Amino acid sequence: MASRRWPELEYSKSQVKKAGKILRRHHREVLAVREDEVEWARQVARNWRRAHSEAENWAQMGCRSRLATLGINGDVTQRLKELPTIVRKLDREGNRVQLSTMEDVAGARVVVDTVQQLRRLEDRWLDARFPMHRHRDYIDEPPSSGYRGVHLVLEHRDRLVEVQLRSRIQHRWAELVEQLGHDLGVTLKNGEGPRDVLEVLVELSADLAAVEGSDQPYADKQQRAEDAVKEVRRTVRGGAP
Repeated sequence: MASRRWPELEYSKSQVKKAGKILRRHHREVLAVREDEVEWARQVARNWRRAHSEAENWAQMGCRSRLATLGINGDVTQRLKELPTIVRKLDREGNRVQLSTMEDVAGARVVVDTVQQLRRLEDRWLDARFPMHRHRDYIDEPPSSGYRGVHLVLEHRDRLVEVQLRSRIQHRWAELVEQLGHDLGVTLKNGEGPRDVLEVLVELSADLAAVEGSDQPYADKQQRAEDAVKEVRRTVRGGAP
């Protein structure tokens, strides 16, 4: 059986970087760039995105393999970041992020039951012998948004790919942030939106972490977490379910 042929990069890294700069500038000021330049930049960015397909697949297969080895049940998903999302990130991050070095064009995520299982999976990845570009522990050191989880930025065949590890309770919080952000028309996870809503979500994250760290049975933790999430959702939506 012939091996699968993955999309290849058809441009140089310097061209990818240039394309990212054009897309960032166009996003900030539509008339600042000629349309033919914008179309070229989009073509380059789309090819750059597709060229991460093999790394994306490698990451999700690595997650499934490690779960099986450890005997842990977990949900694995994978994705290539959509072009509009890539452009928004380029605009939001400014010169701190270039398209040619963006760490999460490709990504895989694992959601497991507990933080203990998450840590075992994390250790399994850290013990592997391949380039590890970043290890972000957002459980011990959560950002100001309240997000919790572990992110690993790995390299496969000259492509970076981000692996996210979350417990189910951490994932439930992240899902709520996405849902409420969609309802409000803002990107809450990036710090956009009403201050009172952002503060409520930070408090909820801390409460859920306390529940998860308690000695209660797993089922009780899950129920308490779900009740807390539903209460915040009702509060933010003004009583709507």
